[in-house]
Amino acid sequence: MFPEKPVSLSLQKQYEHRTLYSLNKGKPMNKVPLVPLYILTLLIALPQLSETIYTPALPHLARDFLISDNLAENTLTIYLIGIAVGVLAWGTLSDYLGRKPVILTGLAIFAVACFGCYTTTSITWFMGMRFLQAFGASVGSVVGQAVARDSIPESKRGKAFSTLFIAVAFAPAIGPIIGSMTTVFFAWKAVFLVLILIGLIIATIVVLRLPETNVFVHKGKESWAEMRIHLKRLIRDKEVMGHSMLVGGVNGILFGYFSEGPFYFMESLNLSPLFFGTIAFSILIPLLVGGSISKHMHGKGLTALQIIQYGAAMICLMALLFWISTCLLSGVENRHSMIGVSLIFICFILGGFGLIIPNSISLALRDYREISGTAASVFGFSYYIIASSLNALMSYLHNGTLQRMPLFFLIVAAILLSTAVLLKKADRLRTLREDRDA
Repeated sequence: MFPEKPVSLSLQKQYEHRTLYSLNKGKPMNKVPLVPLYILTLLIALPQLSETIYTPALPHLARDFLISDNLAENTLTIYLIGIAVGVLAWGTLSDYLGRKPVILTGLAIFAVACFGCYTTTSITWFMGMRFLQAFGASVGSVVGQAVARDSIPESKRGKAFSTLFIAVAFAPAIGPIIGSMTTVFFAWKAVFLVLILIGLIIATIVVLRLPETNVFVHKGKESWAEMRIHLKRLIRDKEVMGHSMLVGGVNGILFGYFSEGPFYFMESLNLSPLFFGTIAFSILIPLLVGGSISKHMHGKGLTALQIIQYGAAMICLMALLFWISTCLLSGVENRHSMIGVSLIFICFILGGFGLIIPNSISLALRDYREISGTAASVFGFSYYIIASSLNALMSYLHNGTLQRMPLFFLIVAAILLSTAVLLKKADRLRTLREDRDA
């Protein structure tokens, strides 16, 4: 399949040698094509947009399907499980079939499932369609990240992912506004028609503007044997699993907020769906600020792990103060005071996300470029399983009071801080080993 090459080439060099021939029928390909940032943003933001556009409709869903609030929140848990299963499949397929055809297949499944959510009258079928919708949408997250890793050099990846995080932050901010306006002016199920339109727009852009970036297309028994070696190393890599806990924990807090938030603000504090959507948009500010601070800290010479530790510490402190505040102010009659206090602490917690997510994602798979799609699948599966488990915990804790959401934040924040500290120690040992080997 490939020209003869010296036996002494390392496995990495063999992959680099294949780069010249793997995609273009033997013709040289010297570099990965440049991918516009807006395409990466649309792809990676799709799962979160699809999730958050639907959250203002949760109380309406519970009433229309005659189900409990806990079960309504678990439609988000099903969605996260669907994403976890999807990322496990799409990344590996994109390593073998290429990024572009796999993305288009996932978008087609996403559109069909959205139509199923719109038409069904059964909560059982609705749950199934939500799972399928998430399965399709997850192609944007995992393959979008693989495309970014394909085209962005490692030395620039931390800063580039911080920029990308700032752009993607618009999804959970815009989603609730679109969802609340659709729910108020039309019907809550109309959000799925909006999602079909969004999916078609992204698919059109992918067809017309996205180049194929996978120059490591794996074929044959030799490639599978090599991939198995990398997979075993990946699964046993404690640093990768640590970053999975960080990204999964942050997403667990975010999705826990979007599942509990409608009941916290709309039912306990009597806010309208439209006002809740406006509040949700305000989370864009701390996410943008967090991403900008991360870029600034990189410019000042701080390492990605140092920035992650600062973010985890801030989230833990703010979650503790949030929980204490709800315990002290729960009996206060002025609900406006409670709304203001809640938003202040939520904004600081979300600001910490901008310090953790881009840096953790940039570090997690730095040793697995040869199987970036498959590695992103395993990584994404692990952190979405963590996020879905945490969202299930939020659903279990729900009891209609104000204290449960900040208590959930505090539990997860403690896990994040512990993980960040352990990763810092592991990185110190890694540096010592590299210095010794050198």
